[in-house]
Amino acid sequence: MGLKDNPTEYIRKIDKCLILSMASFVALYSFQAISLSGWSGYARGVWLSALSGLLFLLPGYALLSVLLPKSNLDLAQQLIVSAGLTAAIAPLLLLFGWLFGLKLNRLIVAALLIACVSVILWRKGSDWIRRFSLWKMVRRIDLLNILLIFVSLLIVFIRFLVVRDLTVPMWGDSYHHTMIAQLIVHNQGLFNSWEPYVPLRTFTYHFGFHAAVAFFHWITGISVIRSVIIVGQIFNILAVLTLYPLTVRLTENRWSGVVAVLIAGLLSPMPMYYVNWGRYTQLAGQVILPVALFFCMEVAEHESWDVGTSALAVIALAGLVVTHYRVVLFYLLFLAAWFPAFLARKWQNQKNIWEIILRTLAIGLAALIIVLPWIRNIFTGRLPQIYAYLLRGQVNSFIYNEYNAIGDITFFVPWYLIVLGIGGGVWGMIRRRWQVVVVMGWIVLLFLLANPYVLHLPGTGIVNNFAILIALYMPASILSGFSLGSLLEMVRIKLPRASYVVGFLLIVVALLAARARLLTLDPHYILVTKADEKAMAWIRQNTPADAKFLVNSFFAHGNSVIVGSDAGWWIPLLTGRANTVPPITYASETSLVPNYIIEVNEFARKLQSTSLDTVKALQLLRENDVTHIYIGEKGGSIQPEKLLQSSHYRVIYHQDNVWIFEVNYGGTKGSD
Repeated sequence: MGLKDNPTEYIRKIDKCLILSMASFVALYSFQAISLSGWSGYARGVWLSALSGLLFLLPGYALLSVLLPKSNLDLAQQLIVSAGLTAAIAPLLLLFGWLFGLKLNRLIVAALLIACVSVILWRKGSDWIRRFSLWKMVRRIDLLNILLIFVSLLIVFIRFLVVRDLTVPMWGDSYHHTMIAQLIVHNQGLFNSWEPYVPLRTFTYHFGFHAAVAFFHWITGISVIRSVIIVGQIFNILAVLTLYPLTVRLTENRWSGVVAVLIAGLLSPMPMYYVNWGRYTQLAGQVILPVALFFCMEVAEHESWDVGTSALAVIALAGLVVTHYRVVLFYLLFLAAWFPAFLARKWQNQKNIWEIILRTLAIGLAALIIVLPWIRNIFTGRLPQIYAYLLRGQVNSFIYNEYNAIGDITFFVPWYLIVLGIGGGVWGMIRRRWQVVVVMGWIVLLFLLANPYVLHLPGTGIVNNFAILIALYMPASILSGFSLGSLLEMVRIKLPRASYVVGFLLIVVALLAARARLLTLDPHYILVTKADEKAMAWIRQNTPADAKFLVNSFFAHGNSVIVGSDAGWWIPLLTGRANTVPPITYASETSLVPNYIIEVNEFARKLQSTSLDTVKALQLLRENDVTHIYIGEKGGSIQPEKLLQSSHYRVIYHQDNVWIFEVNYGGTKGSD
């Protein structure tokens, strides 16, 4: 969909707010925007938070307690890893349900959570009782745990504060994500037909995020549309927190892990900015990615073949494959940078190199076997054709000049994080911390993935620079965490009492950074406004069930697909009525209607080339069964002033810049 007119200036304003806040301690706690809507709303929020915690922790923690009962991870790392595993488990449950004909619903999800609790109590209960001591628990909570808890809670608070008034997800991607989640709920699992929304007969899209939305809806009863927003923010939180165990493993420094979470969660505009674009599927993949890498490295570094760790690595990778296809490439590129360096060190120590290689390959093979049925299903749609086209190097100027444009990197990674990241990489080379240097190599490979033409390789457009840039918060946070974490660790060693001063400063920075992140939500990306929501309610009550709306649209992705420009795009999901603009996935799926893509695009092109008050336009509308025209508050190419001058269109709704016209074909549809 692209960025807004001047996104660089917008982010620079945010960064300026952050820098000015750091320079001044005025209004340190000035979160006047916070308001509680009564005790009932507060109680409901606590209840939903508890349900969300159980849903996104229990499955992964149960699996961890069975497969890795004697883990050397501390409690914080166990919980974070469990959340990442849960994100991988959800789509795999849908996949197995699809394979074996099992329909999922609220009762099954509730039974699953009860089973997880039973497993956890079976594996951990006696150990908890034997070791329970309130004093021992308090003593285990050191300064770093306190800082991690504080920063994590602040990230949670800010993520949900900014969307407290948002009722419909933002921008273009959110539309098809919501539709997919709604279809999963309606079909109680994966589906083929997209009806009643659009005449598509295949579903080949990655579905990890949508699975989580469906599970959340089933367990809470919250509408799918609202669940998309909530789960999107939960994944936004988890995409930050899962960096903690990965950073600690790579840097061998818990200070670095805490700082990495602080940077990714509050100092960096990404991934919090994803809420504006509805870029939720990539976000879901980046929740699983650090956990999948963590367990893969665990398997490789074990002295012997550990079945439990290997199983967790397989589950995480399999879940990642069906959650986001492109993020799997991020996973492979990290290993492409890490594995040779790791093997070189093992070679020096004369370890069993071939056994390590065999273990790692076994992870990929086992994950491939699990998802093979879905990979076969992908070939029923058009994705393989699209990727084959790109791999053959058949790309046009749009791919190079617009779709793959780099733009201003500081929009995605502010200059101060670039400096810290480079400093971390240089410090890693000086200290010969090869795992930190590997992260720098990962960044290079990621950009080569988006720009293979630099090496005269095909594939430009499969992953664009935008997808890489919005993911740079991961390596940037790890490297910046290492540079600052190393400094803080040295301070702790030389001046032990100064640790508390450093901790206090980190809390201050976190609070000020949180204040700056309050500006994240950008109204420019809101398609469905409050005025549109009123109009949608009116449509549900005052139009026939078979009504079909012409809505504002424009061509995107090199004029290959049409997308909506205002709330009219959401009419099928918000009212149950049809419209003329399908979700963007119509270009990658197979349709029930022959030449459906051509028909949809040609209809839009012909209408754009003529006035709506012509015989040609009216004939096109009649042929496509259009009964009404919707003009949302955001607007688009359809101008209400021109329709008001025509006898073929009658205003039946006008409020707050939202217009609804009925089409009058002269005694047929739409006549008085």
